[in-house]
Amino acid sequence: LFVRYISHEVRTPLNTANMGLQLLVDELNLIEARESIKTCLESKGCVEVAVNILNELLIFDKLEGGSLVLEKTEVSAMDFISETVQPFQIHARAAGIILSVKHNRPLEILRSKKAIIDVDVNKLAQVIRNLISNALKFTPSGGVVDVAIDVEDEVFHGSPRQVLIMNVADSGAGISP
Repeated sequence: LFVRYISHEVRTPLNTANMGLQLLVDELNLIEARESIKTCLESKGCVEVAVNILNELLIFDKLEGGSLVLEKTEVSAMDFISETVQPFQIHARAAGIILSVKHNRPLEILRSKKAIIDVDVNKLAQVIRNLISNALKFTPSGGVVDVAIDVEDEVFHGSPRQVLIMNVADSGAGISP
């Protein structure tokens, strides 16, 4: 009950901020202020991440209550990863870190039907956000954080399927073996 109350109380102002940022983006589009639009969209993405985190708190509440269900959706692997990484660009730029998404296959393949993944987007995005957040936290200014993705074919229990392979690497000190 407490988590639901806090979530509601925090989500309301975040949704209001999100709507305000969208209105600002729409107005800036009219005067073609490209750099300001980019900053607003990235800020809007950060607000959306905060709302998603609150939603994840509610998911945790469901997990503890034994009522958690995976909500799988088919999405483009490349688009999903790019959209999940995008809100971190503001933080990376401010910290003097290069944050990039790399891929081992041509973009046409990663954006095609061949690179459609069936995932719970909220839960996978949470994992990716945590990995990127940690990489940015421990990468010094002038460093690099690379998010590399690939989609590979494999056979699982006799059935062919595609698997998303994602790697987050940074130029930070790392963990001693």
